[in-house]
Amino acid sequence: MYKFPCLVFPALVAALVVTSIQGTDAAAEESNVIEEIIVVAPRIVPRIVRDRTRIGVASAVVYELDARVNIADLDLSRSADVLEVEGRIQEAATQICEDLASQHPQGSPRMSVCIQRAADDAMGQVQALVRELANQ
Repeated sequence: MYKFPCLVFPALVAALVVTSIQGTDAAAEESNVIEEIIVVAPRIVPRIVRDRTRIGVASAVVYELDARVNIADLDLSRSADVLEVEGRIQEAATQICEDLASQHPQGSPRMSVCIQRAADDAMGQVQALVRELANQ
């Protein structure tokens, strides 16, 4: 997990980390195996300006945390394994959003919104992967 401040408002994203491995067949074809999903949650913290002429919000800093959810042991063509991924993602989203709220209590979004967005974005990536597997 890492965090970094930036001055833009990025959308919540979840990314798939793709690792290439060598096939074991005679042709040794290269294939992509999805090993983990990255769940990302930002927290927006306003910067307050106080000077002689004005008081107010000048800008905001976005802090992000991510969590890597290992799915190498799962077969996403099985419903039970998709449910397992969903549980892992929900747990990871909850943890990173709690950590962000603890580190930056004055920020937004609310904890429940943070968890829901982070989990929804990651599950969108899982659902796209499941559709891709079904079409093979």
